[in-house]
Amino acid sequence: GSISLLIYSVLTSVDKNAALFLASGGLFLVGCITLTYILIGGKHNSKEISYRKLAFINASRNKLRSITIVILISLGVFVVVITGANKNTFLGSEIEYNSGTGGYTYWAETSIPLTYKLNSINGKDKLGFSNDSVLNNVNFAQFLSLNGDDASCLNLNHIANPRILGVNPDEFDKRKSFSFENLAENVDKTNPWIELNKSYGENVIPAFADQTVITWGLLKKLGDTLNYVTEAGKKLKIVLVGGLSSSIFQGNIIISEKHFKENFPSIGGSKIMLVDVPEYKRTAVNEFLNINFKDYGIDITKTTDRLSQFNSITNTYLSVFMILGGLGVIIGTIGIGVILFRNLLDRKQEIAMMVALGFTKKNIFSLIFKENIYLIIIGITIGIVSSFIGILPSLISISYNMSFTFVFILVILIFTNALIWIYFPIKNVLNKNIIGSLRNE
Repeated sequence: GSISLLIYSVLTSVDKNAALFLASGGLFLVGCITLTYILIGGKHNSKEISYRKLAFINASRNKLRSITIVILISLGVFVVVITGANKNTFLGSEIEYNSGTGGYTYWAETSIPLTYKLNSINGKDKLGFSNDSVLNNVNFAQFLSLNGDDASCLNLNHIANPRILGVNPDEFDKRKSFSFENLAENVDKTNPWIELNKSYGENVIPAFADQTVITWGLLKKLGDTLNYVTEAGKKLKIVLVGGLSSSIFQGNIIISEKHFKENFPSIGGSKIMLVDVPEYKRTAVNEFLNINFKDYGIDITKTTDRLSQFNSITNTYLSVFMILGGLGVIIGTIGIGVILFRNLLDRKQEIAMMVALGFTKKNIFSLIFKENIYLIIIGITIGIVSSFIGILPSLISISYNMSFTFVFILVILIFTNALIWIYFPIKNVLNKNIIGSLRNE
């Protein structure tokens, strides 16, 4: 089942089948644990028994306890690696149109609305910019906005009415700007932005928002409705029909400019705009806008800085979860010590017989230690391989950044802690007068 899901996901779409990859990793984990349980109970017909072979045979003495160790370690490693792999980044993808920045360089907000279109010759003439070559090849995307509550991850409160942005869907459609995590069934998957121009009935219009905002900020899902009041005093129903992947629009609801003007006609200028600037003139354009729009109270932010601020919140949560998960597994390895100690108490007669037959305590320690270290290594290997299958989209995507060093340190801590809880119970039992266990035999 795991291999079938993996092949299907790779052949169809790696980016869109993240859930299937995770399911494949989970199935691989279960399959490997089951296979280990079967192999532990396998028969050994070899005439020559080495310490290594004897260790494998002894692991089958109590299969349930042995497989419990494997399950505990493999699940712990699986959870730690999966959590650590889901940190968002945009390094190397910020210039892509389908990235979270839409390919735009700057996010600018003004205190006073701009009533002219900066992409038009007439607009530049009105502002006195017609002779300024610095704006050549610079593209502006201006938005109408209706104030509302911040629904981004920077606000932990439940939000009912986020800020509304009125955008030109045709411009984004032409550029194929941004990407979507989810779309309603009725939305054209090839040209999703065109959906915003449609009307679903009287005072019912479609809208997009970041998927994280829909799920966590609004506690909604696709198809749900947000209620607003138009300037005419009528109820406006905004239907959520698309969830953007992590983008600079986080915290806002996006509708078409046409619907915005129909319902909020008094808002005639734009206070928010995106600026697409060629790399070679970014500094010059930044200085130009700051100087010429000083009276408008302009505030310019790099889109990468804005997106990284949103991502940092999510990444902080994931780091905390990963650390807590790692600590939980490390503490949980105490259970290995308990299992091993109980196992050794049940095997006191066996160990005493080995001493009576001439095995040294060093031989017995080596035998029992190898027996359990094999189980630990098997558990860690299963956990790592399964998690790597589950996070394959993250590993090959430039939109994620996995801290391999940090995850490696956590895995090493889990392994070292497990060794400690193997070492001391064995030493404790072997230091006792175990030969006395044979007196009643």
